[in-house]
Amino acid sequence: MFNELKTKMIADTDDPAQDVLDAMSDAEYDREMRRPRRLRHEKAEAQVTFAVLQDKLRTYRKRAEKHLASVALGAANFQARQEKAQQERNGEIAKLEKRIPDFECKGPCTTLEEFTESEKKRRDCASSSAE
Repeated sequence: MFNELKTKMIADTDDPAQDVLDAMSDAEYDREMRRPRRLRHEKAEAQVTFAVLQDKLRTYRKRAEKHLASVALGAANFQARQEKAQQERNGEIAKLEKRIPDFECKGPCTTLEEFTESEKKRRDCASSSAE
């Protein structure tokens, strides 16, 4: 009996983790033994999920960068078209400003006869100055 108790005490004090495993049921023991494998598996799944999320992030980032580049290019093209149109308008205004003095020298015309008479005078002035 003394030897049996001594053996039990030595067994109890050697490894506390082993004592815990001895006290577990078979299902608990199986679950505990599979735990490191399950943890490795979960870690691998998490790494795969993380890699997939990184790929998605790269894809969305590329898509967003393309969109922003397209928007910037569109804005630059729009600005260039606006500037070109403004230059054309300025050219037209300059042409009209050159012609305004011709009409101002005629003076206001109240009737068709006065207008035709002022046109004849203008043509005569233009033909005499051309000679």
